[in-house]
Amino acid sequence: MNQTVQQRLTPGLTSGLPFLQPASTSIGWRAAARCLGTVRWPVCWLLGGLCAIANVGVQAQGASIVVVVEDDLANASISLPSAVGTFTAELGIQFDDDDHVTNLDATCLGIDAHLLETPAAIAALNARLPSGAVSYLIDPLFPMVIVVEPPAGCGLEFTEDVDYEIHTDHLPFVAPSLYRLMKAPIGGPFQEITADVIAGSIRARGRGGNFSEFVIAKLVVNRATDTLQADLLAEASAGFAALAARIDQGDLSLVAQRTLRTRLRIAKAAFDNQDFVGANTRLLALATEAASLSGQAIPNRWRSLRDLVNAEGEIQGLAAALGHKLRCLQGTC
Repeated sequence: MNQTVQQRLTPGLTSGLPFLQPASTSIGWRAAARCLGTVRWPVCWLLGGLCAIANVGVQAQGASIVVVVEDDLANASISLPSAVGTFTAELGIQFDDDDHVTNLDATCLGIDAHLLETPAAIAALNARLPSGAVSYLIDPLFPMVIVVEPPAGCGLEFTEDVDYEIHTDHLPFVAPSLYRLMKAPIGGPFQEITADVIAGSIRARGRGGNFSEFVIAKLVVNRATDTLQADLLAEASAGFAALAARIDQGDLSLVAQRTLRTRLRIAKAAFDNQDFVGANTRLLALATEAASLSGQAIPNRWRSLRDLVNAEGEIQGLAAALGHKLRCLQGTC
């Protein structure tokens, strides 16, 4: 199935849909967790006809969102004008596979976007970002908020987890990147979910079990230590705490909870001993275990009625984000 929807917020400019690039090997984190041995992000070859769409050209001063759905992959090309120029981004949403998602179409995803056009708007969003041992800020170079809010009546439903990617040319890539993908319920606090950041200029990737608001924020280097290593250690510690809290939230079976707690405790012990490779290996074992318990022992279903909690997707997302920090501590992100 191929479906294209153009949503014109005002008469705007689009020039066709950019495509997802082939994934770096690190996005195979998901594949390793599933023991599939393959990269999950496919290539959407526009010129090859796999995702053929028509170019649309309209007046240059408007805003537009163009959404294309092909099987279990959705791409949105976003163009938003402002007083300082036009901001563009591409959003990729990849479901587990065709058998795990139903009623997926361009309108049912409910994709929208807006800009933070004043210092007050940026400050208000910054207040929703994580703070404490590590903190983050919106970079004025890319003040875009992307919303994925499927209408309740559309019947969109999926199991397992979903991958997200935001690509923009407005942010420079310098390894190791300080940019992070954040996700929040509408109007709620953001959570850091970065599974990978790669060049192009920035492609920030994450994973989860639901949708809502997405932004790219920048890690603030702690001036007390002025070292990225200290901030990465703090990020990883926060990641362990977030994953532990999710496991203990109360919606897993007792067996699943105990199993994942044990896996996480072993990974944390390796981390505390500065064995980041060992910690990541044990974290992969946790992700594999969570996948094997998905369904009866760990709820793994989300639908647009929002009456179900996809615990497995949320756990996989937090594990992927923690894995990213452990790879950064190894110098491989």
